[in-house]
Amino acid sequence: MKYLGDYAEDYATLNFKFSTHKADGTPITLAGSPVVSVYKANGTTQSTAGITLSVDFDSVTGLNNVLIDLSADAFYAVGNDYSVVITAGTVNGVSVVGTVVAHFSIENRANAAEITSIKGVTDKLDTAMELDGAVYRLTKNALEEAPSSGSAPTVEQIRAEIDSNSTQLAAILEDTGTTIPALINSDSGAGTIQHTYTVTDSSDGMPIDGVEVWVSTDAAGVNVIASGHTNSSGIVIFMLDAGTYYFWRKLSGYNFTNPDTEIVA
Repeated sequence: MKYLGDYAEDYATLNFKFSTHKADGTPITLAGSPVVSVYKANGTTQSTAGITLSVDFDSVTGLNNVLIDLSADAFYAVGNDYSVVITAGTVNGVSVVGTVVAHFSIENRANAAEITSIKGVTDKLDTAMELDGAVYRLTKNALEEAPSSGSAPTVEQIRAEIDSNSTQLAAILEDTGTTIPALINSDSGAGTIQHTYTVTDSSDGMPIDGVEVWVSTDAAGVNVIASGHTNSSGIVIFMLDAGTYYFWRKLSGYNFTNPDTEIVA
């Protein structure tokens, strides 16, 4: 199940694809008058407002395209998470009703606030400030006193001035120190397409951090071409060429159904 991202209110072209296969991995058409619906948060109401499902998209067997217009209905509201579910359809004669194929949110993540905080720090690093009656200019390289009276600020005063404009600074620096080494040490693949893979908890749809993920070109998992670990958003990024791949997941305390088959295009 993919996490598609956090979207602005009334975003009109939310688009994603998912594939359907036989038990042996062979692509097969999603049949049985298929319908894809959306659930909001923990509610039991299904909505098909603004949803267009295209089976065998671009004449490719088993490739399904979903287009959702979030401006189509008030059902799509700010501050909510949504799950995209097959509510009618069969694969190779077997019902797949209840299969969750993706989830997304509408302005329900903290990224925008964190970016604003970072910008506040950046702006403050090249602007004037007043401490104890004296005016100083804090640049990226030095603290310069403007022509005025007063003593130089202490280190504690400077730190307090910066922190007041970015309460997220410590958390951001900690995350950077954690995720960058993990990215450096992972083998993300040697392809030309950046493929974002998301791992979420099947019970509540929340992202899972620290999952070991590896990618193979065969269903048996013999030819592994890339590997990595998910971050706090449940995301790991691979560089792959176009084609069908098998994603394997492992983390203590979770029982994943492996492999997860996806088409990179």
